[in-house]
Amino acid sequence: MDRDGVNGVYNRPYESLYSRCFRWLGLWAEWQHVLENGANALKSTDGQILNGIRNRMAYWLSELALSEYTMDDVCEEARMNGMDLDDMMMELPPVMDENYM
Repeated sequence: MDRDGVNGVYNRPYESLYSRCFRWLGLWAEWQHVLENGANALKSTDGQILNGIRNRMAYWLSELALSEYTMDDVCEEARMNGMDLDDMMMELPPVMDENYM
């Protein structure tokens, strides 16, 4: 398979495991921040923003399924970099009510 042809702007199945790990941690941190502190959005509710972040996480998982990595590999990479993923961070967060907050 031609890696340059596959590794485009929208489809990154050959992104490094290190990058994948920190993208996942970043999405979880963003979701947690909005859940705990709310968002400063004028036209969207916090529930809509949380579900949008969740959708990006679902897309991330679909990208991971295309790659040679598994979620176990991502967890191992996090551990090697001094971070521990708790059980909650291994899965998608729940779908929130659109009118949350």
